[in-house]
Amino acid sequence: MSIESLTERYFEERDALDNALDEWSRQLLAFAHTVDPAATVSGRVKSYRSMLGKAYRVASKVRSWSEFGDLVALKAVFPTSRGVTEFSEWLLDQAAWNPVLDDKQGEPTELKYKSNQFDLESSEIRDSRGEPLKIEVQVRTAVSDAWYVVDHRLQYKGIVELPSDLQRKLNRLIVLAELFDEEVEAVIARQIGLPEYAVARLYDGLVRISETLVDGQTRASRPEGLLELILSSYAEEEMESLETTVNAFVAEHGEALRAVIQRHIYGAHSFVESRDWIYYEPEAILIAERARVKPSLIRAKVAGSDFESVIGPMIVELKSI
Repeated sequence: MSIESLTERYFEERDALDNALDEWSRQLLAFAHTVDPAATVSGRVKSYRSMLGKAYRVASKVRSWSEFGDLVALKAVFPTSRGVTEFSEWLLDQAAWNPVLDDKQGEPTELKYKSNQFDLESSEIRDSRGEPLKIEVQVRTAVSDAWYVVDHRLQYKGIVELPSDLQRKLNRLIVLAELFDEEVEAVIARQIGLPEYAVARLYDGLVRISETLVDGQTRASRPEGLLELILSSYAEEEMESLETTVNAFVAEHGEALRAVIQRHIYGAHSFVESRDWIYYEPEAILIAERARVKPSLIRAKVAGSDFESVIGPMIVELKSI
């Protein structure tokens, strides 16, 4: 393919490439956030100059258009290694996207960043001629991404070629990145065994659900003693399956609960801050579940507490949702 035809094809496909970037970003980010809300997905369409540079890098073998699989390139970055693993496994299960994994793991004797690189294509995301657009997705941890960005700038796209001693200094930083990721995983693994972990995970789940019910305005300020007070209305055997109970409750009554909450947030006609602040808190979901299932029990538990004046009216309204 001549330079004229590569140029023509690139500009012919530019809108399709931009659309592919937007659509892939949307789909990948949607699942990435189910793995970890702190995950990020970003990308770029390779510039015309960059495309030509790759095509003619080896003068004796000019790349054809079909050999470009990274004109649309994205990266999914996760705070932890387990996020990378879960997301990578999910990508491999998306048979409709024909995933091909290039596992970029260095040899034991090498100092090299870790990244799972996928080639993907979708029959629903096509170029201007109706052909599926191949894209590249790299999946890595935040610390590996930071190392990669620096290494890419100083070595791959550096102004000068680094002498061996400086290359070695730069490559040694990957050891710190590996240690960071491994130590984070070790802490997470130990944390799961702590008695407080189940409650912390429950609260994190409540925050996520609450954000969908109050349009992202959840406070999650942990009023002192509120969560503990509400949890005291659950028996020990109920606590063991509380996450499942809450998820089932929201699945069945989420829309009704959302309607109630919307009547008690700022902008509603009847909003009274001193009474309705509690509807912004994730604990409101537990109050709603208890109000419907065991209203007498939670009423007895909050009686005489600092929260009785705000929870009492909630019980009356929420028990019939």
